[in-house]
Amino acid sequence: MSEIQEEIARRLKEGEIQYVKSLLIKLKDKSKHKTDYWENKTALCLDVAINLLKRHESDESVILYNYKTAKEILLAFIKIRPDNFAGHYYLAICYNFFNEASERDKIHREILEWAMGDWNHALDCIKANNKSEAVESLDLCIEKLTFFIDWVPTFYYAYKMRAKSYRKRLKKDQENSDMEIYDLNCSKFGPQPVLSWTKGYNLT
Repeated sequence: MSEIQEEIARRLKEGEIQYVKSLLIKLKDKSKHKTDYWENKTALCLDVAINLLKRHESDESVILYNYKTAKEILLAFIKIRPDNFAGHYYLAICYNFFNEASERDKIHREILEWAMGDWNHALDCIKANNKSEAVESLDLCIEKLTFFIDWVPTFYYAYKMRAKSYRKRLKKDQENSDMEIYDLNCSKFGPQPVLSWTKGYNLT
């Protein structure tokens, strides 16, 4: 790539970032926009941050720039879409990169708590014979637990919770796989250890 091409690529990248930053400011007041527009544009901002984190770079300064910028975008994104757990998940990746362990672990706990909330809501829907909403909540629970397990596989109680969700969804193979992992960890290490960031939170 020539110097001119490199500069064009850099300017395009910077332009994209500036557009996203200005867009997030513009979208702060949801009431000023149509719902579809607001949801699509905020999702675009999230996608840009995720793509920055997934770029394969060899230059350390570029990697640092990508993570710093992604973190900035994600923090702004979460301010206007605080319930979007994917945004929190990728922000945790940024915190991990910058060795901000306490902030990273706080997000991990939040995602786990949201998963438990989905589980409890699913049980309420089952009692109320609201099958479609129960299925939706169980799938959300599974999705969040999967995100969580990717980051904290040592907290193997999450496998048991996901297995219980799979059981309700009648997904026997996935249920058995997760229970095997949970039972194996229990046999090797004993009951789930209490991690520093889960103290005082009842997960049983």
